[in-house]
This record gives sequence, C-alpha cells and structure tokens, in this order.
Amino acid sequence: MFKKYRKLSFMIISIFTLFVLTGCGNGESAKNMAEVKLGNGVWDKFFVKPIAWLLDFLTDKTGSFAVGIILITILVRTLLIRVYTKSNDQSQKMQLLQPEVKKIQAKYAGKTDQESNQKQQLEMMQLYKNNNVNILSGCLMPLIQMPVFMAMYYAVVRTPITFGFYGDESKLSFLWLNLGNPDKYYILPILVALTALLLQYISMYGLSPEAKNNPTMKIMTWMMPAMMLMFSFTQASALSLYWIVGNIYSTLQTIIVKKPFKKKL
Repeated sequence: MFKKYRKLSFMIISIFTLFVLTGCGNGESAKNMAEVKLGNGVWDKFFVKPIAWLLDFLTDKTGSFAVGIILITILVRTLLIRVYTKSNDQSQKMQLLQPEVKKIQAKYAGKTDQESNQKQQLEMMQLYKNNNVNILSGCLMPLIQMPVFMAMYYAVVRTPITFGFYGDESKLSFLWLNLGNPDKYYILPILVALTALLLQYISMYGLSPEAKNNPTMKIMTWMMPAMMLMFSFTQASALSLYWIVGNIYSTLQTIIVKKPFKKKL
C-alpha cells in the first residue's frame, strides 16, 4: 500500500514539474512570456502575488533582482524545511521497516484470495501504527511544497514586467548577465543541469534497491535535468539563477538531513 501511495505522489510531482517546465518551453524569452501581468484570480491572488510582492520588495531594498531571487528562494525553502524533514523521517522509518514488511509479504506469498489480502493489509497497517508511520504523510508532504514552488516560478517570470524592472536595466544586471535575456555564454544553463543532476543523485540516497531500479525513477533522474538544460538555453537568465539556487539549497538540505556521506560504524 505504501508503494502505491509513494508511486502516486511521485507521479503527481513529476506532472507538476513537467507542467512548470513545459509551460515556458515555447522558445520565447521570459520578457515576452510575462506580458500578462499578475491578475486577480485565485492562483495569482493567493499564491503568486505574495511571493512577487516580496520579491519586488527585496529587489527594491537591495537594488538587484538577482539578490532578490537568491534571498526569497532561501527564505521560502527554509520555511518549508519542516515539511521536507517530516517527509524524510517517514521515508527513513519505512526503510527500517522493510525487513518486517518483506516477512509479511512472504507470509502471504501466493495467496490471492480476498481473506488473505485483507489479513495482509491489516498486518501491514498494524506494523505501521506500532512504529508511528503515517503512510499518507510521507507521500503527501512533498505535494504541499509543489504549489509554493510553482508560485515561486511564476513570480520570477512575472515580477519584472509587473513591477517595471525592464524599465530599469540596472536591477537586471548580474555579473556578466542581463537577467531578462538568456545567458549568451551558456554558463548558467550548464550549471542548471549539473546542479539538477547532483540533486537527483543525492536525493536517491537511502532509497531501496527496488526504488532506485524503478524505470520511472531512472527516466526522471535524467529527464528533469535534461529538460531544465534545454529550457535554460532559451529562457531569461533569471529563471536559470532561480533553478541553480534552488538546486543547491535542496542538495545541501538533503545532505544535512540524510547525511549520505556519514560513515557507518
């Protein structure tokens, strides 16, 4: 049952992420895509606008859209760290319970009648209950983050046109870049792909061999960085910067929580 919920949550997250990426994959610059300013719909009003206003505030105070992106990415992801930690705790508990889960599965192996299936499910649920494992919590917690991350994406896209940054080029200057245009040297797109690959690799730590060898997991491990790389070539550098900062933060977060490099005694 846990695998079913976990697979469902993974599929939904993948669809959300692909939606965000393909939503900007029409070969246009972010400036052209953002011609529609923030509206008064439920999505814009309650999700995108608060983040866009905060992003504008930070940009105004620092004088740099880049600094604003970096600060708000760190702020939002820090506020959500408890959600991530809770999800990770549930996943780790499930990993520890795998030997017991396999014993129950072996006990009912080959039994396909309804009574045996019900007994197996009851024993599994009792095992989870005795070990304080909420199978829904571990799968649904990541879904809570997705609307926020999507709102962050659209805020980065729409803030420059909504608040008139394109009339003040100084706010869009960062290192060798104009954040309203693609990186003509392709440095940021390459960094986007590398940081995405690193995040995918670190995130797989602690997963069962079955999960790591899952065909869907393998495809997404390479597909997401590849798509981010492709879109970064044509999108404004602001989006590349947002993805890089988010990837680095998430990687460090995963290292701190999962401790993949800690030696086992």
